[in-house]
Amino acid sequence: MTEFSTWEWIRASGWSAYFLLFISICFGMMQKMGFISKSIGRYLLIAHQTAGWFAFLLAFFHGFLLYFDDYQPFSILEIFIPFQSKYQPIFTGLGIISFYSMFLIFLSTDLLKQVGRNVWKIIHLRNYSLR
Repeated sequence: MTEFSTWEWIRASGWSAYFLLFISICFGMMQKMGFISKSIGRYLLIAHQTAGWFAFLLAFFHGFLLYFDDYQPFSILEIFIPFQSKYQPIFTGLGIISFYSMFLIFLSTDLLKQVGRNVWKIIHLRNYSLR
């Protein structure tokens, strides 16, 4: 039986989250194209939301596993506070900021009625610049 190390799980979950985030963004953009019918647009919205949620969950799993890695363990502060990591602080910090931006998108979507559509749209579209 093949065993996977923590490092392999960390890498796989990180790359999978990144790929699913890319797919989610593509489906979200395709949904708003003028030549896409509303019936197909509904399926694209479902795919957009599903891929986004799985990307978020895999990104969380990726960060969770960093705490348990034997080779390069991260502290709780290094996992949750951007640019505090000893290992590649710039890339790690950008990953943490991306995770928080995904969380902000989900939170604003859940609170759409309270924050209003204009605020939701600003938060949603502002995240293109973070990718």
